[in-house]
Amino acid sequence: MGSVGHEALDIDYNELAHAAADAMGGRAYYLNAPAVLGSGTAAALAGANPSIDQSLSMVRDADVYVVGVGSPATDSLYVRTGLVTAAELDAVARRGAVGDICGRFYNIRGEVCPSNFEDRVVGVRLEDLRQAPLSIGVAGGPDKVAPLLGALRGGFINMIVTDENTARQILELAHGDD
Repeated sequence: MGSVGHEALDIDYNELAHAAADAMGGRAYYLNAPAVLGSGTAAALAGANPSIDQSLSMVRDADVYVVGVGSPATDSLYVRTGLVTAAELDAVARRGAVGDICGRFYNIRGEVCPSNFEDRVVGVRLEDLRQAPLSIGVAGGPDKVAPLLGALRGGFINMIVTDENTARQILELAHGDD
């Protein structure tokens, strides 16, 4: 997805992508756009900017994704960086969203929960992740159990990288829902 504004974070995601590409003998490509637009739509932005359109086309055709899995209950990154308002994030949580991947929200059953800012998100779509042969979700801790389970159920990820306790809690929650 586009940038969340690295000045608000301790991590520069472009640097991580560059280091990973170097380590694997690949090449990093960057999406030079905000993660969530203040106004307008991502489609209009891509239509007006060939380089952004090309980057989005590349990302949507990827065979492998490595994505973070967020929680609207405990992750306030989008609000902290000013990309969305607290009210917008609260609204998607009230609709049952337990997790998000790249600003796209879903519930515990893996069903998409569109946000009020869905059209302003610049990045991969959940349906793109479903199409990939390998989509790896990375997250850990008790607040990521429901988001990881929802992502697995929705087919947005088909592999996880997490810790043992989180994995055990995912299995317990999945069996408790049956």
